[in-house]
Amino acid sequence: DIKMSDVTYSPDDAKEKVTAHIERDKKTTTYEQGMRRTGMTVRGPAGEETYKMIKEYSANTLDDIKTLIIQFLKCNGKDKINREATESYIAEIRKLLELFETKLSRQIIASSLFFVLSNINKKHSVKLIDFAHVHPLKKTESGSAKDTGFIKGLKNLLTVF
Repeated sequence: DIKMSDVTYSPDDAKEKVTAHIERDKKTTTYEQGMRRTGMTVRGPAGEETYKMIKEYSANTLDDIKTLIIQFLKCNGKDKINREATESYIAEIRKLLELFETKLSRQIIASSLFFVLSNINKKHSVKLIDFAHVHPLKKTESGSAKDTGFIKGLKNLLTVF
């Protein structure tokens, strides 16, 4: 689960909540990279849980995220990265990037990309989840507005795949 965008608060949130979110986001990759890791479970060859991370807000870097993605792509005790899943994830992220850059005129706050992978069953998927905070964006002088924080996160995510 990777939380997307460099904005994790709604425009109508109380000032105290906005301040708290900004302070937390500056301690993670959220503010600078437009994304942060929020949770991950990795299973071994028999499906047993071998690693679990839940909502750590500690400082992390793109290198930390890359390390976690590599670990995830080798789940179920595999020695090598699942290249098929990697290519599929990259293709899906690129589709989302195109959507956000060309068509979507909404800001999606606190949404995540949820990645699923089974190297045992050879199944993988990525889904955009959590749509509780979606707000229309105002048009700019140059045309339609874009969710620049989400776009930044997608572009940076592509660099770690």
